[in-house]
Amino acid sequence: MNGHVVLPAAPQAAFLTAPPRLPRTPPASAVQTPAARRRHGVKAPTPRGRSTPACLFGKGDDGPRRSVFTDAPPPPPPGASPAADAAAASRALEAWLVDNGVYLSDKSTWGRSPHPLAIANETTDDGEPSGRGLVAIKGVVQGEPLFKIPLKVLLTKEVAVEAFGKAVLPPSTDDFIAMAALLIRERSLGAASFYAPYLGVLPADEELTPLFRWSEEELTPLAGSPTVAAAASLRRKVRAEFADADAADGLFGRSRSVFDPAVYTYEAWEWAFAVLFSRLVLLRGSGTLALVPYADLLNHNPYCGAYIDTFKENFTGEGYVCVFTDRPYGKMEQVYTTYGQKTNAELLLLYGFVVDRNPYDAVDVSVAVDEGDPLYERKREFLEGAGQEAGTSVAFPLYADRYPMELIEYLRFCVASEAEMDGGADWGDFVSERNEVCVAQALLGACTAALEGYARTLEEDDALARDRGLYAMLTLKQRQALRQVRGEKRILKRTIANTQREMQTPRMLFTSLNAA
Repeated sequence: MNGHVVLPAAPQAAFLTAPPRLPRTPPASAVQTPAARRRHGVKAPTPRGRSTPACLFGKGDDGPRRSVFTDAPPPPPPGASPAADAAAASRALEAWLVDNGVYLSDKSTWGRSPHPLAIANETTDDGEPSGRGLVAIKGVVQGEPLFKIPLKVLLTKEVAVEAFGKAVLPPSTDDFIAMAALLIRERSLGAASFYAPYLGVLPADEELTPLFRWSEEELTPLAGSPTVAAAASLRRKVRAEFADADAADGLFGRSRSVFDPAVYTYEAWEWAFAVLFSRLVLLRGSGTLALVPYADLLNHNPYCGAYIDTFKENFTGEGYVCVFTDRPYGKMEQVYTTYGQKTNAELLLLYGFVVDRNPYDAVDVSVAVDEGDPLYERKREFLEGAGQEAGTSVAFPLYADRYPMELIEYLRFCVASEAEMDGGADWGDFVSERNEVCVAQALLGACTAALEGYARTLEEDDALARDRGLYAMLTLKQRQALRQVRGEKRILKRTIANTQREMQTPRMLFTSLNAA
C-alpha cells in the first residue's frame, strides 16, 4: 500500500521575530541622554576640513576623520535625474563615513593601506539590475580586510532603546520590533537624523521588492509554486506584528505622543521590515543584530565565503566591524559577500531576486499519512505521541542532487505495512524492498503532482526564456518569477529521473549515496 502524498500550499515561512511581550506601562515621553541627543538631534552632520578631491570617489591624505568631498562641485539639485541623485546620495554617504572615522582614501598613510573599494551606483547580476554595489579600484588580496566600520554608526536595538528611552522602548523589546521603530523614526527626521546619509542610500519604498510585498496580480506567474503561500504567510505575520504594536496596550498605543500614527503607519512598518529582512547582519562576536552602513552595499554571491567580524583597537578600545575577502579581486571587479546558504525561494521572499546556478536551491514537497490507510489510526496515534498532528502534512526540501534522509525516513513510516510496524522497524535504515518501492512511488507521486500544479510546463518556460523578444517584454518581477519556477521544475524533474533510475535496485535505492 502506498502512503498518500499531498501537495499543499508551501510550508509557512519561518518568521524572524516573535510577537514581543511588552510590559503594560502608562504612556511616557522619550527620555534621551546627552549622547542620545547628539546622535539623534536636530543638527545634521557637516563635513570637517577641506581637501581637494583627486578622483570621483575622493582622495585625501589628512587622516580618516577629514572629509574629502568639501571642495567637490556642488551636486545637482534633487530630481535632476535618477543617476545624478544616486551619485549625490553615494557621495553624501562616503562623506558621512569619513567624518565618523572610516578610512576611504585611495592613498597610503602611516599604518594604513589605500582603501580598495568604491561605490558603484548601478550593478548587474545574471543580467538583471542589482542596485548599488562595491567594486575594487585596485587589486584585492585574498583575506584582505576591506574596511573598518566603527560600531558607533551601526543601527542596533541598543541604539533604538537609547533613542526612545527605556520608559518607551523597554530593553526586552524584540530586536526587529525595536529596529523597525528606529528606522521609521530616523526616516521621519529627514536631514536632522544622524543617519540621514545612510538612509539616503537605502532603497526607496518602490525599490524594495521582496516577494511578500508583491500584489496578487504580480504573484500570478508563480502559480503552483510553494513561494506563493510562503509570501502570504510572511505578509500576515508582518501585519500581525504591526497590529500588536498599534493596539492600545502595544508599543505604539501606549505612547501615542511619541509614536505619531501619521508617521508610524503600516506602510512605513512594512518598508522597515523589508529593509531589516534584506540587510541585517548577525555579528558573530557579540550575537548582535545590526544594520552596518557601507558593508550592506556588498551584493550576494552564493559561492562567496567572505565573512564579517568585530574587533577592538588595542590602543583606543574602539570597536569596529570588518569584512574579510575569501578570494582575490582584480581592478573594477565587483566585490561580493554571502547572505548565507539560502535557496532561491528564500532569496525571492526576503530580497526579491533569484540566483541562477544557486548550489543551495531547493523546492519543498509535502507528505502525509493517507487517511485511507487501514493503519491510519495507529500511525496517527504514533505521530501525536511524537508531537505531530497526524492530519497535517510535513514539508521537506528537494535539492537538484539529493534529498534529505528525514524525508525518506518519514515516507518509510507512512507506507509501512502492519508487519513492518509490528516488527519495530528502524525507519532510518532499509526496511524491505516492498517498503523502498512504495517510498519511491510516493516520492514520484509528490513530484508529479507538484509539476501538474504549475500553469506551464518546464518546456514552455524554457521556450519563453529563449525568445529574446518576448523575454525582454517581461517586467523584472515576471522575469524573477520565471527563473524561480523554472528552477523548481528542474529539481522536480531531476528527482523523478533519478528515482526512476534507482528503482532498478531497490535495496540500494535510498542510501546515503542519494540522500543527505
